[in-house]
Amino acid sequence: MSDERNRLQSMFKEADRYSNFGEFLVRIHVKGFRCHSNTLVDFASPITAFCGLNGTGKSTFLQLAAACYTNSEPYYINHFMFIGTLDPSPFAADATVEFRFWQNNRSLKPLTLSRNASNKRWQGYSRRPERHVFFAGIGLYLPRIEQRDFITRNANRLTVSDNPIVSEQHKEWTCRVLGQNYERIISNTVQYSNRSGKVISVNGLVRHTRKPTWGMVRAEVSI
Repeated sequence: MSDERNRLQSMFKEADRYSNFGEFLVRIHVKGFRCHSNTLVDFASPITAFCGLNGTGKSTFLQLAAACYTNSEPYYINHFMFIGTLDPSPFAADATVEFRFWQNNRSLKPLTLSRNASNKRWQGYSRRPERHVFFAGIGLYLPRIEQRDFITRNANRLTVSDNPIVSEQHKEWTCRVLGQNYERIISNTVQYSNRSGKVISVNGLVRHTRKPTWGMVRAEVSI
């Protein structure tokens, strides 16, 4: 019986890559998004997995990758990156993400998404190749940043009415499960208009983040 992994990988040979996969994403260069100050990744397989500790930027990387194609219902960077009270700087002022797509002549087609400093909008979307993309957050509970509720829709208009520190016992359990040593876990009560909700944030001894982070991120696999 043939090994399906080897059969699939053989379809990704340079001579057959375009005919089998079309304008396949083969490189992504992320600059200035969350913990990714300058991250370059080349894809050498049609199936790629990202794994790592909480806070190492897995979700950010996959969210940006989801925005590299267009279709009838495309993703945009602002579907995932919200400037708000609890996360005031998810990206730098000069943040960019550069993509490279495989072409039939074995060249790499470039695409850069960057933020226009004057109107504060992301530009470059009109040059995206077309492909259906479905982004799925893998986890028992959908992270707050991926929920399209009033909190994320009004992230820059929220007020924090109460932010008690989670008990030491609950913090210890959370740190043990996530494999991180957080200094504090905070339960924020946020309000907008006449609505209120809860958002959990963390700060402290996370080597890969320099500011409080919304929610709890988990290991993910992208196929």
